[in-house]
Amino acid sequence: MNTPVNLEIHKLLISKGIDMPVQPTIADVVMVLYKKYDIWIYARPYETDKWYSIVMDIPDNGSKEFVKHISPKEAYEAAIIYTLKNLI
Repeated sequence: MNTPVNLEIHKLLISKGIDMPVQPTIADVVMVLYKKYDIWIYARPYETDKWYSIVMDIPDNGSKEFVKHISPKEAYEAAIIYTLKNLI
C-alpha cells in the first residue's frame, strides 16, 4: 500500500529509532518490520466492506487479530501502531 503513514506512525518510527525514507509509506513500514523484526503484517476482509488487521508471524508470540476496520488502510495502520507500541 503506497499510502504515506500518518503522523502517529511517523512519530513512533522516530521514537523507536527505525530508519525510514523521508516520507515512508505503509508498504515501506510493513517491509522494514518484516526484514528487521521478522513481523509480518497484512489485512484481510471479513465482510464485503469491512477488514480485519492482522499481525502475523510474531516470533515466539503467534498472531494477533484486531478489531474490524472500515478500510485496508485503517487495518494496516492499527496493526502497525500496535506493533510499534507493544512489540518493538
